[in-house]
Amino acid sequence: MRLSVTQVKKQYVEILAVDDLSFEVHSGEIFALLGPNGAGKSSTIRMLIGLTYPDTGNIQFFDDQNKTITLTSELFGYLPEERGLYQESSIIDTLIYM
Repeated sequence: MRLSVTQVKKQYVEILAVDDLSFEVHSGEIFALLGPNGAGKSSTIRMLIGLTYPDTGNIQFFDDQNKTITLTSELFGYLPEERGLYQESSIIDTLIYM
């Protein structure tokens, strides 16, 4: 599997969250998005999993035969920040709920 992000931009009203971001990640590689608050990390992740869409640019996933595939919720999990955890629930109950 391969992820290709090409010249992605995302603007929220007056805030440019992601500006001309490009990278590729191949199966077996370790990849991280690092940066301070407001750098566009969460906006990028939301676009990667289809919660939002880029204003410009492309995000594509490819299988091992280099064919474009659609990312589905069965292929990933997403738990944003600490606010997604419920202190009164066990981890297993939270996972089942998610």
